Amino acid sequence: MENNELIALFMGMKRGVIVNEIGYYNVDELEYNCSWDWLMPVVEKLEQIKGIHIIITSQLLCEVFHFGKLIARCSSESKLLSVYDAVVIAVNETLTP
Repeated sequence: MENNELIALFMGMKRGVIVNEIGYYNVDELEYNCSWDWLMPVVEKLEQIKGIHIIITSQLLCEVFHFGKLIARCSSESKLLSVYDAVVIAVNETLTP
């Protein structure tokens, strides 16, 4: 499954046509990997899960901890992509039983 679709499912969206407050989107039009407006609600939802802490630094690094254990440390060419990569790992962790 493609990462943006995985995030959409985590956010409670349905496959196919995506409905949110912005409008209707096909799965291939999801913008979690290129828009802070799309990605930050995911960060906020993850942070509502007990034990999850996300640290975004100014040095293009994002770390995700679950009850103090590091579950993701990502660095990329932009802060947005660093956070996106870490979010994908964290979403996988939360969706895996």
